[in-house]
Amino acid sequence: MMFYGNRKALMNIKNYVLLDQLDTLGHKCFLFKGIKGLGKSIAANSLAKKLLCISKDLNCKCQSCYHFDNSTHPDLFIIKPSGSSIKKEQVLFINQEISTSATLSKYKIFIIDDADKMSVSAQTSLLKVLEEQEGNNIFILIAHNNLLPTIESRMNTITFLPINDLEVKSFLEEKKYSLFEKEILSCATNGQIGEIIRISKGEKFQAFVEFIKKLFSLSSKSKYDIIELFGEIKEKNPYSFYNIYKDYLLAFFNILSQIFFDIMYINLDQYSVIHFQSMIDILIKYKGSYSLNRLDIILQNIQNCNDLLNTGKLTTNEYFSLITILKEDKK
Repeated sequence: MMFYGNRKALMNIKNYVLLDQLDTLGHKCFLFKGIKGLGKSIAANSLAKKLLCISKDLNCKCQSCYHFDNSTHPDLFIIKPSGSSIKKEQVLFINQEISTSATLSKYKIFIIDDADKMSVSAQTSLLKVLEEQEGNNIFILIAHNNLLPTIESRMNTITFLPINDLEVKSFLEEKKYSLFEKEILSCATNGQIGEIIRISKGEKFQAFVEFIKKLFSLSSKSKYDIIELFGEIKEKNPYSFYNIYKDYLLAFFNILSQIFFDIMYINLDQYSVIHFQSMIDILIKYKGSYSLNRLDIILQNIQNCNDLLNTGKLTTNEYFSLITILKEDKK
């Protein structure tokens, strides 16, 4: 799979393999850290495969690589949340495994995915494992949020960052999306290729695109303006979008925010920086419909909902409150 962005992170990872630096490390422990959708799991598996490889040849077909590709490698252990968290018992299993030697390769590798979902007791147990483990055991932790400082201090941390607009554009240019779909995906995902893939492959993606089109199909003189459509007010069901597209909410708030930024750019006659260039003729109809002060208030409230959503605290109550705020007089 092609990997986009984070060249510095990838180079750091490659150096550990190409320069054979692993045996010089005090702790053979890596922390791949960053928000979701940046390729941390892909990078972790790629590193694991290279370290487990027996021959190190290009396009290798060794026994180790064969077992890796078939998910049957005896020296690779992938730990994921059981339910909503990684339990202490899962870490105790790791503790049992590190006491024995690798079967096929030089190393035993433990990938802990969603490591930030470890319970406090699991993190405490892992800390003890890291302090006492010896031999050719390698740990790769994948985390979207912080771990205990005592654990992070023992890690060789590699930070993954959202990719820039040019790299997102390069990725989208290779796909058979319409211009409007590309505009939606590029502003909906904050430089997260994984999110672009998840959203575009979702069964409701085309319906979601059609809903966003409706936002642009109304002029400022319509009976129902852009905000009323957002809440499905004309159907007298403000929760319908929340219920139908709840898996797309973060993307939707990013898109909604971009629409209002574009309206602001229209008000300021800054047409060249408008994101939704495919809809510029429709956006122009909103010129003067919202004062700059009103736009500032709207954008701040959208950001507040985004923040709540990112922390898992957005409920239908906050969602409905946003609709209420946005329904107020536009001026």
